[in-house]
Amino acid sequence: MKLLAIGLLFFATNVSSEEIAYDFKEFNEKLSLTRGTVSPAYTESYYLENDEACRFAKTYWGWQDENCPAIDSFLIRTSPGIDTIVIEVANSDGYVKYDDWESEDRDQYIQELWEGLQEIYSRQGKNLNVNLEVVRWLVYPTLNKEKNYIYYAYLLDQDGSKSVHLAASILDRGGYIKFQVIPTDLTSSSLEREFKETIESALSLYTPNQLKSYADYSIGDKVSEYGIFGVFAALAGIKWGKAAVTGLLATFLIFAKKFWWIIFLPLYTLVSRFFKKSNID
Repeated sequence: MKLLAIGLLFFATNVSSEEIAYDFKEFNEKLSLTRGTVSPAYTESYYLENDEACRFAKTYWGWQDENCPAIDSFLIRTSPGIDTIVIEVANSDGYVKYDDWESEDRDQYIQELWEGLQEIYSRQGKNLNVNLEVVRWLVYPTLNKEKNYIYYAYLLDQDGSKSVHLAASILDRGGYIKFQVIPTDLTSSSLEREFKETIESALSLYTPNQLKSYADYSIGDKVSEYGIFGVFAALAGIKWGKAAVTGLLATFLIFAKKFWWIIFLPLYTLVSRFFKKSNID
């Protein structure tokens, strides 16, 4: 167990300059989540328990108490190439079929996802009086049928400062589990293979509970009415058809207007810099 003080001076304009201690625990054994477990794969990994993760999110992201139940796990430095992983509580809309992935309208659906992202960032940029723009896909929305996950990556520009955003969802028998991943060394010039290796490194930590995997589907199970593009939309925080916007990104859009621009960047800036500065073994 490590009680770590993270100096808030990195964002002195938004929060107090006093230091706050967080109880970063060593991630050296299996952790139970809503419909599965995560297991460590690196000797220098840490995690925050839910109360500490909530306190962190409220301090740095401007969350309110009602937002915090969306977090199922908050993992730090799970591999040399990953700074932070935030895993959301499993969605239970039902088993997601892949039929619409083969639709002749697939490219149009992906274009609609892109336009939805553009609208979200444009709206929030106006709220915050900053320029937020999604520049381009770094990895086009991808479905891996063999391993039953989706992912994508895009480049975000905030007032000329560019950052990589990487997200994925694992499909299971009951719905899906969303992962937000903050890499340490991916850039806009990284190869698609490198993005895939990073996301699979993150997703490989997760194991579904017995009889809860995608392959365990049985006739009569609840089936999602939104399809695979509904999962992509949910991952981006975009309303798709009748599906409600849920999860972490949705909570930012609804509750955290003041700090919304700090969605992922502070995780890298604060956590990664602090661990390096502290020389924690």
